Amino acid sequence: MVPLAFTAPLVLACALLLTTALLTLVRRKLWADLGVPGPVLTALLLIAGAIWSGAYLVELEATTLATKLLAKHVRYVGLLAFPGLWFALTLYRVGPERWLRSRGLIYSLLPTLLFEVLVWTRPDLFWTNLRLVSGGPFEHVVHDRGPALIGFIVYCYALSALNLSLFLRSNAAQAPGVGALTTAGLAPLIANILEGLGLSPIANLNLEPYGLLITALVAARSNGFLQFEQLRDIARGLALQHMQDAVILISGPGRVVDANHAARQLFGPSALQSIQALRAVAPDLVAALDSEAQDFELRMNDSAFEVRVQRLDSSAGMAGARLIVLRDVTSRRKLDQQLADAERLASVGILTAGVAHEINNPLTYVYANLASLKDQGADGESAAQLIEEALDGAERIRRIVRDLRAFSAQEEEKVEAIEVVPALEAALKLSWHEIRHRARLERDFADVPAVRGNARRLTQVFVNLLINAAQAIEEGHASSNEIRVRVRRDGRA
Repeated sequence: MVPLAFTAPLVLACALLLTTALLTLVRRKLWADLGVPGPVLTALLLIAGAIWSGAYLVELEATTLATKLLAKHVRYVGLLAFPGLWFALTLYRVGPERWLRSRGLIYSLLPTLLFEVLVWTRPDLFWTNLRLVSGGPFEHVVHDRGPALIGFIVYCYALSALNLSLFLRSNAAQAPGVGALTTAGLAPLIANILEGLGLSPIANLNLEPYGLLITALVAARSNGFLQFEQLRDIARGLALQHMQDAVILISGPGRVVDANHAARQLFGPSALQSIQALRAVAPDLVAALDSEAQDFELRMNDSAFEVRVQRLDSSAGMAGARLIVLRDVTSRRKLDQQLADAERLASVGILTAGVAHEINNPLTYVYANLASLKDQGADGESAAQLIEEALDGAERIRRIVRDLRAFSAQEEEKVEAIEVVPALEAALKLSWHEIRHRARLERDFADVPAVRGNARRLTQVFVNLLINAAQAIEEGHASSNEIRVRVRRDGRA
């Protein structure tokens, strides 16, 4: 009876490897969804390990040479397949593109198939001088190495070195779980080295199947990690789909890769079928894709959106891809407009007293001149002068009322090319009554190009600045104070 200390690790390794292999096959779709390559190759690798460890358990428990030899043949099925499958998985995972073709994978497995055929048809090429010897608590089959076995050992070590080289030169950030499983394939090789150095606790005990326990544990953990990745991926997907912001992912070649529920509601499913369809409904948005990351505002269907276009770098795994996020700011813009209207009305309230005074002066002599014409019957020349003065006063009143109406009007704000100086002149007229008793006004206007904006909003900004400047000065010393208004090409006023 073989002690439990020697059989338990083999039973555990075999059970874990088989269970994980079955789970891997069942979860092929999960692997595909997470972008992890080679689920079938991984399952075959784990099954080979299970055959290797399970057959060695039978070999230890067997009591006759014939039974032990049969178990040994079966063990070599897994042992011979393991390095080739491990190498094929690494090639599939990180190898050069030419190896990713089916023909390349078949070529990489041909030596394994050759060894598998030889171990059953010409076992004498693997083992010679077979005999049963006692070693510790159980009996072992010992043999001399044949040429095929020596060739397999050289092949195995060369394959392992190439395997590690490919893996270490690859991008380790790819495909969760496969990297750990690939490196765990070294465990039997390390066990073989320890056995060759004479570090086995019992003479003639094969340590390689025990190394498979490490492979089995890592494989089980990797499978659990993939399950966690699936849950995390589901959580991310749910968060993305329930975002109020519209999110669209465009690939480097210009294909719509993904879009959340908000984006589909905004543009419609048909508009997200291709970049051409999206251009038809949002040309400004598609035009922005050719630039670097930028922010801008987009108006669609009476709604306003803050748009962020972010170009993804190659480390994200999608070189040249662009992520578009659209945030509906319609309510915020309406609130901003309401606040601006309230501020403008407050400014109108401040201007009212001064404007009333500005209107009262010309209105007084308009009234006086008209009264003189009526009561005194002025001659032609005198009457003409009185009428001219009355018309001048009426024109002043008309201009004041026009400027005030333009300033206080509530209308749709259009962004267009506007001249800065006329907007500033209008602001100076409206705020002059606040300035004239407090400071002298110095104008220094240079020729400046037009700017894009809204004339009424720009005038309001100038009025607020001028009133604030005037109210910071006490009344009564206008000759001692100065407010200088300058316009330069840098756009500052």
